[in-house]
Amino acid sequence: MAKPSLPSIKLNYTAIKQDPLDSPPPSLPPRLPIPPPLAVVKTEPEQQQPQQEQLQLQLQEQEQEQEERQPHLLKSIDDLTSFSTAIQAFKYRFDELTKHLDFVNQAIGSKFNEQRTQIEPQPSPKSTQKVPKTVSPSVSSRYGIGNLCERMRSKRVRKYIITHLSDIPKLREEVPAALKLAPEPAQLVLDCIGRFFLLGKKAQIKVPYIPLARQASVLVLEFFLLMMRGEGGFLIAANVKVEARKRAVEWRKRLIGEGGLDKANETDAKGLLLFVACFGIPEVFSNEDLGVLFRLANLSGISDAVKCSPFLPGKIPDIIESMVKNGMPFEAVEVASIFGLEDKFSSKTMLTSFLQESTKAFERAKREANKSHVALKKANEKQLDALKSIVHYSENRSIDATELLGSWQIKEKIVTLEEEIVELKKRIEEKKMKKRKRNEKGSSSTVKSQEVKRSRLATEGSPLPKSEAN
Repeated sequence: MAKPSLPSIKLNYTAIKQDPLDSPPPSLPPRLPIPPPLAVVKTEPEQQQPQQEQLQLQLQEQEQEQEERQPHLLKSIDDLTSFSTAIQAFKYRFDELTKHLDFVNQAIGSKFNEQRTQIEPQPSPKSTQKVPKTVSPSVSSRYGIGNLCERMRSKRVRKYIITHLSDIPKLREEVPAALKLAPEPAQLVLDCIGRFFLLGKKAQIKVPYIPLARQASVLVLEFFLLMMRGEGGFLIAANVKVEARKRAVEWRKRLIGEGGLDKANETDAKGLLLFVACFGIPEVFSNEDLGVLFRLANLSGISDAVKCSPFLPGKIPDIIESMVKNGMPFEAVEVASIFGLEDKFSSKTMLTSFLQESTKAFERAKREANKSHVALKKANEKQLDALKSIVHYSENRSIDATELLGSWQIKEKIVTLEEEIVELKKRIEEKKMKKRKRNEKGSSSTVKSQEVKRSRLATEGSPLPKSEAN
């Protein structure tokens, strides 16, 4: 049997699929209306634009009315407040920038020091001696001395030295190495010194910081010479050399105006000596001038620096000879020992020549005295001081004067001169007493003669007429 229901179901399905329904089937629920959106529905743009423009015009008019009502003082105050806020914002940004730059500088300095320590030569395993490490500039502070020298900050370099004057040995280690980092070390040192050398003694007393600045300037010169150690021929720019020699001449002129080079204090003498040792010796400086500076400079503290000068060694022999002639044999011996000239200028030779010169001067003074006890006494005292200075020098150096200069019989001459000086003092006193007595007798005789004249006039009467007498 055939199943008639299957074709009918198929036809109905196709009919449903092809013909769309005009209304939803009764089984589905009715569709709910769509609610309006929460936001305000915009009207047409043509209608909204005039309204917005009107509102803006009204707001502008209201602001203008308020500004017109507001006093001028309040308006200026508002402007100042806005300007101050802008300045504060700029300052804040500027501080951030400076902090960032300082951080970058410190990072560069530390990296450079690490590279230097890596490049340092290592001691060979065969040798047992320790190789001294090169001292790198300190970067512990915000502005390290190496960084300051790299940037040619002369005033800050001087200030750094002033703040570390309590530890000069440390400065002697780190500043010479830091000066090598400068693009132009000679120019940096010249700028660091400035013109403090032109200030006289009165200015040094009145201004309290001047002595510290002068001490720092002298130390910079010493460190510059120590920097030249082992450098061979260190070249200085021609313009720097010319300016430095001009300043040296001005420095010497100030000292001569204050009484002479021999009246200079230790700081001035040491500074000028180091200055010409660094930059060259002008022609106006004689060997006598340099000898006086060597005598007053206290060479014990700067002997290592003076030896590094490229300008002094060639003039040292002439300076030593002038020092011996001008009565500075002990300082001459010290200079010869500093520059390694003991073979050419031995202490015995220089002291002997000094004794010869002083003896000649003593004999000449005795001849010129012409039996004057005062002049003889001065000549004996001068010769006695010369002999005693030799004894004092030999005692300080633990040298026996009789072995060094035995033929001169220094101690016997000292005793003879002391006895002669005592005898001359007695004769001078006796002469003074005789002159005083003679003056007293002369004054008494004049008084008696005056009294006789007065008594004679009183007895005889005045020779003048009465009218004239009246």
